[in-house]
Amino acid sequence: MPNHLASHFLAQQAAITKFKNLVTAALDANDWPVTMSVGLLTCTELEVGFDAEKILYHADQAMYTSKRSGKSREYHRINPFKSST
Repeated sequence: MPNHLASHFLAQQAAITKFKNLVTAALDANDWPVTMSVGLLTCTELEVGFDAEKILYHADQAMYTSKRSGKSREYHRINPFKSST
């Protein structure tokens, strides 16, 4: 991963963690037995033919990957649309 993408990735991970911690603290303060999983998709390059529906599909897949890995987890995927060529 190029350095500029790595710094963006780390900043986004920190933002997700901070958001999740704030929400979790509010849930705990009210004794609400709820957990939260977060999926984040970062697209820095899109190939021709990808539209909002495909982007939302991949964002949903990131969320479900997070949920499958356990309660209160995060999953972050970068560039699912970038070709390997």
